Amino acid sequence: TPISTKIEPVVAEKTYLSYLFPTLVIMVIMFISILLVSNLVIKEKTSSAYFRNYITPPTDVIFILGVYVTALIILILQLLLIFGVSFYFFKYELLQNLANIGIVLAITSLVFISLGLIIGYLFRSEETGTLGAISVSSIMLFFSNTILPLESMPLFFKHIASYNPFVMGEELLRKALLFNYPLKSLTIGLYVLGIMFVVLLFFVIISNASSKRSLRA
Repeated sequence: TPISTKIEPVVAEKTYLSYLFPTLVIMVIMFISILLVSNLVIKEKTSSAYFRNYITPPTDVIFILGVYVTALIILILQLLLIFGVSFYFFKYELLQNLANIGIVLAITSLVFISLGLIIGYLFRSEETGTLGAISVSSIMLFFSNTILPLESMPLFFKHIASYNPFVMGEELLRKALLFNYPLKSLTIGLYVLGIMFVVLLFFVIISNASSKRSLRA
């Protein structure tokens, strides 16, 4: 053996749990955001204080912003708990790209919170709202790599599923968390999620106005 060789892996050695971690984080964000926000909105609509809020001087933007802030505070506490427990196992990945991870999680959370607001304004009871929130979350979870690889889907469904907020958030978080991508490499996905948030925010305002019209009727 006159030649000695040494093999260097291209990617740092990680456990399978570290690759599964971004999926679990996005899943927690999705279910908490959609279920929690839809229930908050429906409880507000069915409470006796809803009409008093309706005739108060503050605009609807204040109440919608309040729901966003409330949901974000709860999500931050949940994520701090999850990342705090996982820090012992993934300390290098978390610290090396913490700013990009925060940006990805923030935009993804805003998209899911907007979906929860729309569901809350569309349904009138907690039972139907919970059913709608679980259905929407399950559909997004089903059309992702978590249940079935996108490559195995027909080309048309694969193209649609690639714009699934769950898929996009998971992919961006995996790039930022595991592979330490710079922010420049994440801009396209962040722009798409940002456009989704703006479009969903428009539908939030429309659904809120529709809910107010049904109250007047």
